[in-house]
Amino acid sequence: MRSVVSGVAVLVTCVALVPTATPVAAAPREPVVDACFDYTAPKRMTPQARARIARNSPVDCAKAHTAQTYWVGTLPASFGDPTRASGAARATATRPCSAKALATYLGQTDRVIPSRFQTITVFPTRAQWHGGERWVRCDAILRGGKGFTPVTGSFQQLITTTDPDAFDFCTPGVPGTRTTTAFPCTKPKKNWVMIREVELAGPQKRFPGRKAVERRSKSICEKSGKAYSGGQRFHAWWGIWPTAAGWRQGDRTAQCFVPFADYLSATRTPPTG
Repeated sequence: MRSVVSGVAVLVTCVALVPTATPVAAAPREPVVDACFDYTAPKRMTPQARARIARNSPVDCAKAHTAQTYWVGTLPASFGDPTRASGAARATATRPCSAKALATYLGQTDRVIPSRFQTITVFPTRAQWHGGERWVRCDAILRGGKGFTPVTGSFQQLITTTDPDAFDFCTPGVPGTRTTTAFPCTKPKKNWVMIREVELAGPQKRFPGRKAVERRSKSICEKSGKAYSGGQRFHAWWGIWPTAAGWRQGDRTAQCFVPFADYLSATRTPPTG
């Protein structure tokens, strides 16, 4: 069938086609070591919380900030969308971000017990990944209770001008769960101080079972606690270890605590008052 147009005046307008410049995509943002960021501690490290952290832009380190990058890596294309990566894959990609590496960066290699400085691993969001960003970074943060402590100037500057004991990791009372928050140690009669943090297995190690993890963690913490027992046969200590769910998310560490008063008695003269 043919289309027939009759009785209609057709106006044809000639338009000159002018080539337009193709928008240039912004270059992928590449993190750098020593960059500072200011973000708040999420209640839970959900994908949404991770995305908010990843979207943060660097800030001037001379101003208040809560995080400082100490390691930057590049993800292979085969890694795929980081938001879909398993906990084991994420832990493997950030294996260089060990407690030893963090302590070396901060100049805390002579510490005997763990500090409140911890690591936040940051991956590109889905949009950033599909935009060509392949970076992965590890940020140092200083926990203060349930939040991150704001710092002005570099973390290294803070450390060199602060009593090392101020960075000890305490709980406000008897530790209860794996998500125990890190408080400054100020109350000898109530606080429990972390004396050891041990990686139980590598990121690709399968969960060996609840009893096996519990048995090994208790053995580590009991032995570690003896140094602060004051010669008591039945001394107080506490251990926290990952569940099967935490293991799947990449948590492989056991944490050991003793009463802060016992720690003070074994290491220094308790404060008066």
